[in-house]
Amino acid sequence: MIPTHKTRSIGACETGARGERGKSAYEVWIDEGNNGTIEDFLNSLRGRDGKQGRPGVQGEKGEKGDPGSIDNVRFFISDDGHLHVENLE
Repeated sequence: MIPTHKTRSIGACETGARGERGKSAYEVWIDEGNNGTIEDFLNSLRGRDGKQGRPGVQGEKGEKGDPGSIDNVRFFISDDGHLHVENLE
């Protein structure tokens, strides 16, 4: 379920004086005794990977597709053991 929020009108309001620029999250991170680049800071925000989730519900069966064609195509295995497909058109 997605939470929803009601919007309320508060009427007219006045704009106050502009405040001073606050610190960025990176600057706060440095002030807390950390050191490093912004990239280090961003990497610090990522937690450990979680456990694998449960498999989802099986989807509906799709329509049968058109048969494939291999006309004008050549398959071969190169000396290094790789499978190659060559279009002869």
